[in-house]
Amino acid sequence: MDQTIAYYDSHADAFVQDTVTAQMHTQQDAFLSYLPANARVLDFGAGSGRDSLYFMQHRCSVDMVDGSAAMCEACEKLTGKRAVLSTFLEFQTEEKFDGIWACASLLHLHRDEIPIVLSHLAEMLDKPNVMYLSFKYGDFAGERNGRYFTDLTEESFSAIIDEANALEATRRCGTYTVDKIFMTEDVRPGRNTQWLNAFVRLL
Repeated sequence: MDQTIAYYDSHADAFVQDTVTAQMHTQQDAFLSYLPANARVLDFGAGSGRDSLYFMQHRCSVDMVDGSAAMCEACEKLTGKRAVLSTFLEFQTEEKFDGIWACASLLHLHRDEIPIVLSHLAEMLDKPNVMYLSFKYGDFAGERNGRYFTDLTEESFSAIIDEANALEATRRCGTYTVDKIFMTEDVRPGRNTQWLNAFVRLL
C-alpha cells in the first residue's frame, strides 16, 4: 500500500487529468437510485473527487477519504470540501452513511485485506443502505505499473463477500447481500480494461 500511495502522490496531476472527466453516470445514477433524498455518502478512495462532486450536485452530503495526500488536495480543489487523509484499514468515523462508493479503490488492497475492510465498513452503514465496488476483472494479484492490484471475478468476489459476512464486525451489523453484479468496459478512451461492478447491501 505504501508503494501505491507513493505512486498517486507522485502522479497526481496525470491521474486527475486521466480520470476526472471519465463518464461514470450509468454507475453513479444507479447508485443514487438506491439512496434517500439528501443521502449521506462516503466516497472511499475518492481520487480526483469526480464522483464526490457528482453526488454533491445531486444533493448528497459526501465525506471523502483517500490515502494519498495529493489526491486529497485534488478532491478539495475540485469540490471545495475537505477530504480525510487515511488508508482504508485505518479509517475511523462515528458517522453512519446511506451509501458507500468505493470505485476502483479497494482493488489496491491485498486479497485477504478486502473482507476485513468490508467488515469494518459494515459498522459505518445505516439501514437501508448500498455499497458500490469495482475491480479490474481477472485473477491477477500483484504490482502493475507501480501500483498493487487485486483483480476479481464473479466467483472470487462472491467468496470475499462470504468471508466478510463471517467476520464478527459484519455479523453484529447484518449480512452483506450482492444485489447486482455486472461487467463494463473502461470508459476512458483507448483503454480495453474490463471492470467488475457490484452493488451490495447490508441487510
